[in-house]
Amino acid sequence: SALAMLRCAAMLSLSLFLCVFVSLSSAFVARAPLPIRNAHSSLGSFSAPVRPSFFCPRMAVDPAAVANLVEKIEKVADGGKAPKAAKKVLKALKKNSGAVMVATEFSRAESEPREGEHAVDFRTFSHSLRRNKAAALLVDCTHQTGLADLEAFVTEQATAKGNFPGPVPVIRSGSVTEVAHVAEAKAAGADGVMVDMTADDAPLLLAASSALGIEAVAVVANEDHVAAAAGAGCKLICASHALEPDDAAALLNDLGAECASLALIDARLDGGPDGLQAIFDKIKEEKLDESEAPKLKVVTRGLALREAKCNGLLLSAACSAADDKSEVGFHNFLLESLQSKKSTTFAKMAKIKNPLGTGRPPAKLEGFTTILEGSV
Repeated sequence: SALAMLRCAAMLSLSLFLCVFVSLSSAFVARAPLPIRNAHSSLGSFSAPVRPSFFCPRMAVDPAAVANLVEKIEKVADGGKAPKAAKKVLKALKKNSGAVMVATEFSRAESEPREGEHAVDFRTFSHSLRRNKAAALLVDCTHQTGLADLEAFVTEQATAKGNFPGPVPVIRSGSVTEVAHVAEAKAAGADGVMVDMTADDAPLLLAASSALGIEAVAVVANEDHVAAAAGAGCKLICASHALEPDDAAALLNDLGAECASLALIDARLDGGPDGLQAIFDKIKEEKLDESEAPKLKVVTRGLALREAKCNGLLLSAACSAADDKSEVGFHNFLLESLQSKKSTTFAKMAKIKNPLGTGRPPAKLEGFTTILEGSV
């Protein structure tokens, strides 16, 4: 009898201990701050691969949500009430000060999702956009993985809400040819969508954007395109990258004060990071000074459009991989060059060995200067 009572007491003590342990563990997990939520933490604080929950493999957007949004578009088209027009992208790309804003595009070079450490690089790249003062981020959704990238960028940028610098607007770019594509962008949380006015259904796509309260960036190539976009109430008018700077400036010259004049620039005009590295190598080998140094076409074009008083420059295909040091370095170099009030100092940069870096980057990426050899 005494032995039985002793055993019973032992079991009760063990049960009580386990209950307390589980309760404390749950409270600790619930209170523990997630690294992804700490906007002020160092970008180099990750000592091991971390995969935030929103990078877990899953379908990019809920098909049911997309279907509901398409139905909403149809109701507005039939006379339903449209939501109030958004202005987040417009305010980001057009400043009262007259400063030219620069937005960049992430265009994945592959259609397969990346695992492991790439999630850390992806989040770090998104964070660096705020530090480098990008006006907005375009995400190429030509591949289905691009839609997942779009949603991931939207989620990461949202973590900066209420902080400084705050989140940058995220815009769906790439192939947007159907109303469902606009609905997908809205379902993913995007702030805007790019619409090529050469598309047959361009007016319908602009109307769909208005019906969902998502801003449309109309890419135009002639006066008819401008008239159609402005007539549909579009406030973000972007000259095609196929136009020369003078032609783009002339096309956008008569826009109303309520519109933003933008210009699209192909960031790969010189071959991307390899083209930039080739210029650095040439300057170093031939010992050229700044006046003799060749210039990147993309930077020259951007500076010409800036002089033409465009409100914003959109760099397409500025980065194709968040875990490629040369890609990230190329992206940051273009962003900083076009934001700078001074001329691009290629000769000075050429004195640095491997200015774009080699191999995988360290976790900390806060700007072009931090990826130069000896700076991290």
